[in-house]
Amino acid sequence: MNLDEIRKNIDDIDSQIIDLFAKRMECAKQVAEYKKSNSVGVLQSSREQQVIAKAVDKMDNEELKKFVPTLMNCLMEMSKDYQREFYDEQVKLELDIEEYAPNAKIGYFGAVGSNTQRATKEYFGRDNAESYSSFEDIFKAVSNGEIKYGVLPIENSSTGAITDVYDLLGKYELYIVGEKWLRIEHVLLSKKGGNVADIRKVYSHPQALLQCREWLKDCGIECEECASTATACQIVKDSDDNSIGAVADASNADIYDLAIIQKNIATCKDNFTRFVVVSKKLIQGKSNKVSVHFVLKNNVGSLYNALKIFARYNVNMLMIESRPIRNNPQNYSFYVDLDGDCRQKNVLLALDNLEQNSTIFKLIGAYATGEIK
Repeated sequence: MNLDEIRKNIDDIDSQIIDLFAKRMECAKQVAEYKKSNSVGVLQSSREQQVIAKAVDKMDNEELKKFVPTLMNCLMEMSKDYQREFYDEQVKLELDIEEYAPNAKIGYFGAVGSNTQRATKEYFGRDNAESYSSFEDIFKAVSNGEIKYGVLPIENSSTGAITDVYDLLGKYELYIVGEKWLRIEHVLLSKKGGNVADIRKVYSHPQALLQCREWLKDCGIECEECASTATACQIVKDSDDNSIGAVADASNADIYDLAIIQKNIATCKDNFTRFVVVSKKLIQGKSNKVSVHFVLKNNVGSLYNALKIFARYNVNMLMIESRPIRNNPQNYSFYVDLDGDCRQKNVLLALDNLEQNSTIFKLIGAYATGEIK
């Protein structure tokens, strides 16, 4: 048999497949009408697994068995999409929303002069906020009602996600209710009268050191991590050692009576950090960004099938971050940011469907996108 004859056979088989596909989709339409009249949801996971198992059992060719689940999954996804055209899906996800409290107590990670304090002031427009020495202290303070809103960094444009914060979002029952982007311009600070040649060691928060690692390495300067950039400035201020410095924002020079001995030491000159505001309830008002946390079964195609849900409901995914699950090696949880308002029906339906496909699901944020200036 030559190639032309083989191709003709393929065309004939394709024609039969199209006819059978049309018949199958007509059955899917009838199923949709039945589900609609009997208030049954589109997604029926147990039924889908039965269909796949039956199809695999019917395949005698052992070489082809491995392809059968993919084929059946594809057919069932198209069937569900077709059914949704005849079925008015109902939203199940409930939102815990309250009014914004402008005079409520607020707190931020770090000490006076930290970038988080600056983000807090710019976001809320006021200075009276409590400082906390660790990320988890912020989560605890909001959870126990000590403060209403807490501010902490979650990602940097050059070094990526601050993973400890993502882990805490999975651990605590809090929501992201706002975000603020800040341009971060790191400088090297020392006691007055110092110069770069004198500096042997610098202190700063791990993220700041990471963002300036190339310049510090080129200068042969040792790095010492501490709780925050402001803490680093306090260490230098309190020390009699003229060979130590701090990496921090330039505003700390006046706060801690230090001298700026080198400007713009970050590796990436367009260096931005994203800060988030967390609270126990979502805030009523403008919202065009949604954050979710979910865990999937460790099966072939589970993440692919989960992410397809966003495309199905025309929801744009902005970011995805994976984190290992503690005490569960080789298994991961996922954090996703979505473009949209969680009160819009298509977004809510996407979240409902994602929840049905997840072993763990949490809506962890609905808020207005912060502006990058």
